[in-house]
Amino acid sequence: MVHSGEVVDEGALRLRDGRPCSVRPLVNADRGALRAGIERQSPESQYRRFFTTFAHGVPEKIMDGLIDPVDGVNHIALVLLGPDGSAIGVGRLVCNRHVPGSAEISFAVDDDWHGTGAGAALGLALAREARRQGIDYLTASVRVNNDAALAVLASLGVVRSRRVAEPGVYDLEVFIDGGDHDDGRAAVRLGAGADEEQAGQANDGKANDGAEPPDEEAHPGPIGLAEAVADKVSNTLTRKK
Repeated sequence: MVHSGEVVDEGALRLRDGRPCSVRPLVNADRGALRAGIERQSPESQYRRFFTTFAHGVPEKIMDGLIDPVDGVNHIALVLLGPDGSAIGVGRLVCNRHVPGSAEISFAVDDDWHGTGAGAALGLALAREARRQGIDYLTASVRVNNDAALAVLASLGVVRSRRVAEPGVYDLEVFIDGGDHDDGRAAVRLGAGADEEQAGQANDGKANDGAEPPDEEAHPGPIGLAEAVADKVSNTLTRKK
């Protein structure tokens, strides 16, 4: 369990350039910083997270939904801390009450940290916490053109199914590496080395942490590898539709 104020995986997570980062639980006191972070995001990033933009600020109802349900057990939220200790991203695991061992994953990284490996580090931290909680597989809804988020999710384990929840949105199941996913269905294993952006869920008042970055943010070097992984996700899942 993640306890309030406890730094998790400190020193074990690194950005692409080798600098360390860490995660800690989201707490009520983060409300102001979380709001400011959302409002700093570009309209494109806001849309991919929430399927809307906030030209006039984030409504209280949205903020309540991001803070109030967090209990560290059924709704886990982790803040990614950069090398200087400042918050640069937030990720979530929301357990599925009707399907034991599963949780919905979402994550978002500040625009200024796109292309640094921050999203990949946050995704890894969430997957580790999921395994500690006995969660074997993750679900996520991601924009179909969000190649970077698809690549991060694929790097966490095995992509087992794909549905189109609504036009332009993938519904995915990702069985975490080390989990029990040998049920006879064809699996798609995709290698690590993926880059990050934002991924998330299409519920919570249309909240969606998935965001498609500009090309230079979605596929920072090595560009070819990130593009290849993202293409493999998209092409393989399309064949299994």
